[in-house]
Amino acid sequence: MKCHCRNSVCGKGPVTQYIIAGTSVFLAYGVVPINGTDSIRFPYIYYNVGNDYDPSTGVYTCPITGTYWISASLGKLPRAQEHVDCKISVNHHVNIAMLLRLYTNNTQSAYTVSISGGFYLRKGDRVQVGFCRDKENIANAANTYFSGVLLRPDA
Repeated sequence: MKCHCRNSVCGKGPVTQYIIAGTSVFLAYGVVPINGTDSIRFPYIYYNVGNDYDPSTGVYTCPITGTYWISASLGKLPRAQEHVDCKISVNHHVNIAMLLRLYTNNTQSAYTVSISGGFYLRKGDRVQVGFCRDKENIANAANTYFSGVLLRPDA
């Protein structure tokens, strides 16, 4: 992994702190609606390097300013003509939306919608999946997940 200097110019003078890309990584799965809100949380953790994801709130708090890759995937329960509609938000502002709407009479199949993107985030920014409609249609399964990784810290 490549080290990025912080609080100094790389190679010129003492470096007081090193930040390594990938030191903030999380992948959480399953889904639990947060009562009284339009948000959901992902309570089961595959990994949470840096402990920046809080499974009790569903919020990922960025530890440093930099470029992140954020992904979410939502599975839809096998019911006819119902949909899943959620957004990835940063500081409660919608940044990207997911919509899975099927018009079928097939009640035996489950479907998944996924979305990913690169985000420039600042230290303390709060990222979550929210602004959901019809949360009860989201499958509580391993194919329903929320993840993020720090790709490149600001130098």
